[in-house]
Amino acid sequence: TIPTGLTFVEGSVIIDSEAAANITSADLATGITVNVPAKGKNEEGTEVAGQTIVEFKVTVDELAEGILTKTLKNVAVVTENDKTHEDEVDVTVNKPDLHVTKSVNPGEGTKVKAGDEITYTILLDNSKGTAPTTAKVKDSAPKGTSFKGVVSIKKEDVEETTKTEAQLAEGFDVELAAFESKTVVFTVTVGNKADATEEEKVKDGEMISNTAEVNGTPTNTTENHYIEPIITSK
Repeated sequence: TIPTGLTFVEGSVIIDSEAAANITSADLATGITVNVPAKGKNEEGTEVAGQTIVEFKVTVDELAEGILTKTLKNVAVVTENDKTHEDEVDVTVNKPDLHVTKSVNPGEGTKVKAGDEITYTILLDNSKGTAPTTAKVKDSAPKGTSFKGVVSIKKEDVEETTKTEAQLAEGFDVELAAFESKTVVFTVTVGNKADATEEEKVKDGEMISNTAEVNGTPTNTTENHYIEPIITSK
């Protein structure tokens, strides 16, 4: 019997290298009859192994919400005359558990002015996941800022590699092992570009907002309050 959590692949049964596509999962559950030759030489003088191999395929079902690992037990039962033989195979199914959070420094809602720097950190947290996963990260410098330096991919605050502004805008993959977390960090400088249009400029009192995208899903939005200094004359 195929255990819960696995789905039988129809037409996948093979008996001694010969396809037996007509055999279904129901047939396997009730039992099928196969011939097992005696070990030695057959009538043609060919050496026979004295065994028959039955193969079939299954696909692994998605684990239920909140379940990150599960062991599936499959027991084969072979009846030979009045003897019964059993053999069990255990398959452990694992699942990633990716959580994404974006943060900003200086902190959320903090006032910034031209010349200040803002650092964005995207946390890719698979620390509870029991399987590896890939996170495709996409982001860009928000309106009223200019990209500074490179994008840093870090593990436990240690830089592993870097990416460019263009690569960040296009999106790049970050590989995460089971029980692993990484961060994607980049910095921008506050200030409207000289060639910026009115629509591209951030104005006094507006928020500098930034939202990343991970695997096609937007992250939380971070905001800083842009202010222009008040110039007074004596």
